Amino acid sequence: MGYNTQKLLLAGSLFLGSMNALYGCSACGCSTSPGWENQGFVSESGWMVDLREDYIDQNKLMSGTHTVNDSDKLLPNDREIEDYTTQYYTTLSVDYKSKGPLGLTLSIPYVDRSHATVIDGETEKTYSHTKSLGDIRLVGRYQLDTMGGAWGLRLGVKAPTGSYTKTFTSGPEAGSAIDRGLQPGTGTTDVMLGAYYYANVSDTVDYFVQAGYKTPLSQREGYKSGNQVTGDAGIRWIGMEGFVPQLNMNTKYEQKDKGENADTLNSGGQSVYLSPGVTVDFGNNIKGYGFIQLPVYLDVNGYQLVSQWNGTLGVTYSF
Repeated sequence: MGYNTQKLLLAGSLFLGSMNALYGCSACGCSTSPGWENQGFVSESGWMVDLREDYIDQNKLMSGTHTVNDSDKLLPNDREIEDYTTQYYTTLSVDYKSKGPLGLTLSIPYVDRSHATVIDGETEKTYSHTKSLGDIRLVGRYQLDTMGGAWGLRLGVKAPTGSYTKTFTSGPEAGSAIDRGLQPGTGTTDVMLGAYYYANVSDTVDYFVQAGYKTPLSQREGYKSGNQVTGDAGIRWIGMEGFVPQLNMNTKYEQKDKGENADTLNSGGQSVYLSPGVTVDFGNNIKGYGFIQLPVYLDVNGYQLVSQWNGTLGVTYSF
């Protein structure tokens, strides 16, 4: 199972996910990098369609590197205290690889997000539940194959297709705007840059490393998400026919959001996650994958909700 005889797809969906302002909430975690077979980079020409579901349940409040205890959540309070944010992301990606070094990936996310918070000075929770198209991403790449691997560069854009005007649905603040960091879209056009390399260690082990950078081009109605820098690595074992275990490490540094409508004090931070998972070959060019993402290190600015684990399931079809 060498690099010249199989279709290899690397960290495209990781780039698309983690470079998209992390789906619009700062402390969700790093986007996972699922199996090679769904990630947008191929050494053979053709098309690939990927359908992916991500689950993120942010239910732990942190400040810096420490958990905020219930005894510290005084009510009424002089600041907002978030209770939970539960999120489902359904992402359809379509990838095309030319016969040369060029490729292109279109990614369309759908966001389903439930959120509860206690506004400063209140004792009753305010709720929101948004279901909406997110920000569409288009990423081009240039890839050169090497002996036993390949390296590549990426340039992409995130379009402001997701809504940034959703409101709370019930509670004391019903009808008022949800925080911009929790909207389905950021409202801004972002540029994404990246570089990657993958290679085989042996006939049964291969790996990838990559780095990425995302920045909004301008503010939109008093909001600009923080710049992001990501670094990721993965290793997998291809010694079993049709069953490929994989272990990834995802890291991210994010600056604070900016603007009069940004929650500057409670945004941005650093994170490191480990993501074990597996890819299964069902035959007929169809592959499925599943991953769980576990936090190793979290350091958030101000007070932010974080998840204790994230889950990813998906399926790909190549033709």
